[in-house]
Amino acid sequence: MASGRFEEIPMDVNEQVIKTNLFGYMHGAYSVLPIFKKQEEGVLINNVSIGGFMPAPYSAVYSSTKFGIRGMMECLHGEISDFPHIHIANLYPQIQRSTGNMHSAKYSGLDFKIPPFASDPRDTASKILQLAKHPQKDLFPDFKSKALVTLYKTFPKIIINTASAGMRLMMKSNESSGDEGNVLRPSGYPHRIYGDTILPVPSKKTKTAFLAGLGVSLLFMVLRTNMRKDI
Repeated sequence: MASGRFEEIPMDVNEQVIKTNLFGYMHGAYSVLPIFKKQEEGVLINNVSIGGFMPAPYSAVYSSTKFGIRGMMECLHGEISDFPHIHIANLYPQIQRSTGNMHSAKYSGLDFKIPPFASDPRDTASKILQLAKHPQKDLFPDFKSKALVTLYKTFPKIIINTASAGMRLMMKSNESSGDEGNVLRPSGYPHRIYGDTILPVPSKKTKTAFLAGLGVSLLFMVLRTNMRKDI
């Protein structure tokens, strides 16, 4: 992933993001589908992320690859529709509490920390295993992933404009020549599962309360929108 103003990210970094994210999935599918068709069975699992449904602010090329992966797999679903035992399973997790963001390329002057609502990567890994055992076309691994996509679909302009405005406010107070991260070179330290968070990781009770509040707020906004339409 590379974050920053589109025109300020070097093109070789943008091209490598596409090669890794989009071409990586393309080569994977290109390699295994002939094998699957020959043996008339197989499961291809794609860890797409919610980025396949909603854009990441100031990460235009990253978003293009995620939308691209989802579109490519939609086409391939049609191509394997006459093979009942071949499955293409797409996983759509949200932000992970991993070191991924620590290693990403940054041309925004910001050293992003993981938000408290991020998901545990161990839980996401368990969903990948679930898809291997019981494949299905699309899977959101938790409520938060689905809720974020639903919120964006309901208020797309508000969400992307607000998120982008927030990024601009933070980017103005930071100056940086840019860091290519692990886009053009292997990931440096730390090599571990969990990354640094903005706040301490909340307890399960706190998470449950937060999700309940988010669900109520989402329901209220949807009902309010429908009421305005009726009026």
